[in-house]
Amino acid sequence: MIFSVVVPFFNEETYIERCLCALREQDFDKNEWEIIFVDNGSTDASPRIVRKFPEVLLLREERGNEYTARNKALGIARGEIIAFTDADCEVSKDWLSRIYDGMMASGAKIALGSREFPEGKSLPLRMFEDYENAKAEYLFTRSLKEYLYGFCNNMAIEAELFRELGLFTEYLGDTEFVHRYLSSRPDPRVIFIKAMKITHLEVTNIMSWLEKYRHYGQYEKRLKKNEGTYKPLDHKLRMKIASFCIKKNDYNLLQTSLFFLVMFLGVFFYNTGKIKGHEACNKGYG
Repeated sequence: MIFSVVVPFFNEETYIERCLCALREQDFDKNEWEIIFVDNGSTDASPRIVRKFPEVLLLREERGNEYTARNKALGIARGEIIAFTDADCEVSKDWLSRIYDGMMASGAKIALGSREFPEGKSLPLRMFEDYENAKAEYLFTRSLKEYLYGFCNNMAIEAELFRELGLFTEYLGDTEFVHRYLSSRPDPRVIFIKAMKITHLEVTNIMSWLEKYRHYGQYEKRLKKNEGTYKPLDHKLRMKIASFCIKKNDYNLLQTSLFFLVMFLGVFFYNTGKIKGHEACNKGYG
């Protein structure tokens, strides 16, 4: 079997059915992949919705957070590649195909893809989308190893790496695992696949994304305490990525001014998350 798709969830009844339908409609050979959902202690209708899909294997893990739940699935996953997304995300129909083609062509052990927001998004929210994808493209295509990171809402990892390096570390998760891999190889291969797309269904306005930025700031604080090889972006590199994004999306002068205002808001919320980094939320979902 080529793929095991792993999706943890905690009280996601609003979006989980759209996530499931998108996964079920993949254009990849259905004999070559399985879907594993892990209930992380939900109290809403989420598990009942998952049970409507008989092809999905449903597990329950009440301990820890989303990484504990993912580790539960890794204990039984049969795929050669583990593809991760979240229950509030909708993958593109060719998601698995894009992962497979990109990893086979490059020999990469880890792949990450584009993250988009729902149709009808505001211009400031579209600029956050532009920046996040430009940042990933810039860092991963240049192999700036110390700044590379993970995001399990759109990420694929060869199963052999978990057998060799161990499972996710709770509360450090995807980025720490990426750096564990980078440190283990003289020539590691982590790639960004632009056509490997998911949509963040829950991000419907700019405040919902800024709250995620706050959560990401908390996560970075935990990473820094771990004293690993991950290095947060400095001001000079942020400006290089911003310039790359502006040029890539052909912003005019007015759009560029708005873009920098949007980025300032993002940095502000990110930094407030870093200040409160010790306040890890109960489940770690954000």
